[in-house]
Amino acid sequence: MMHIDVVFVCVYVAEQVVNQLKGMGYDGEIIPTASALLNIDDVELKLYDEHMMELENVYKYLADDMSKRTMETFLNVLWSGDISLWKKVNSISTCKLIDEEILETNRNHRYIDIGAFDGDTLRGFLHMNHNRFERIVCLEPDEKNYRLLCDNVKKIPDIEKKQVLLLKLAAGKNNENASFRDNMSESSMLEANGNKMVRVVKLDDMKWAEDLTLLKISTMGSELQVLEGAQRIIRANKPMITTYISRELLWQIPLYLKKLVPEYKIYIRHYGIGRQGMACIAKIERKLEK
Repeated sequence: MMHIDVVFVCVYVAEQVVNQLKGMGYDGEIIPTASALLNIDDVELKLYDEHMMELENVYKYLADDMSKRTMETFLNVLWSGDISLWKKVNSISTCKLIDEEILETNRNHRYIDIGAFDGDTLRGFLHMNHNRFERIVCLEPDEKNYRLLCDNVKKIPDIEKKQVLLLKLAAGKNNENASFRDNMSESSMLEANGNKMVRVVKLDDMKWAEDLTLLKISTMGSELQVLEGAQRIIRANKPMITTYISRELLWQIPLYLKKLVPEYKIYIRHYGIGRQGMACIAKIERKLEK
C-alpha cells in the first residue's frame, strides 16, 4: 500500500478535512491551505490597501488585546501568505460564533439565529446558556439544511416544552423574494444567479425579534444587509451580536454597529484556518441575570 508523506488540504472547510484525516489514523504531514487564501489576487490586496483608514478606525474601537492581535495577524497572513501565524491567535473553532469567553449567559435570552444551518450554533448557544432561554428563533432558507435543523432540534431534550421557532426564511435589508443558491450545505447563499427563489424578511418587521437579546448571523456575505434590516431593534434593544466578517465586511460591520450603538464594545476573533473564519462580536457592558 502506497504511503503518503504529505497531504495538502485546499478546500473551504480545510480544518474539518484535517480533523477527518487525523480521525482516520493518518499520521503524515498535513498542510491545511484554505482555498480562500490561495485565491488572493492583486485586486483583493488593493482592496485592503485602499481601505486602510477604515481598518485603522476599526482597530481603535477594538475592546481587547486579542482583538487587536487578531486584526494584525489577519493582515500579516494576507500579505505574507504564512497561515501558520493563525496559531498565535486562533480561538477554539468548535465555538464558531458562540464564543463563551465573550458572550454573556442569561436565563431569559431571546436568541435569533440567522443562517442556522443544521443547528450547529444553536447547540453552541444551548451549551453556553445551560439549556436555558426564553425564546429561540432560527432562520434557514436552504431546503436540505432546514430539514436537518428540524431533525436535530427534535433531539434536544424537552425542547417541545419550550418556545422554539424554526422558519424556512432568509433575512435581509428588505422584505422581498430573492434569488438563492440552494443545496450547497454551509455555502448556500443569496445570489443573483441562484437556483431558486426564497422569502427574505426584515428583522425589524418580525414580532419575534422585538425584544431579542442575542443575534447570530452567518449568511455567506449578506451579513451587513441583515443588520441594515434590523437597525431599529438593534438601537432599541442593544443585543449582543455575533457575525462573520470577510472582505469589505471586516470594516463595514464594526463601523456600522458603532454608528448604531456607540456604546458597543467590538471584539474580533478568528476560528480555523482561512480568512473566512474572521468574526465580529459586539456587546455593551451590562449585568445580565444569570
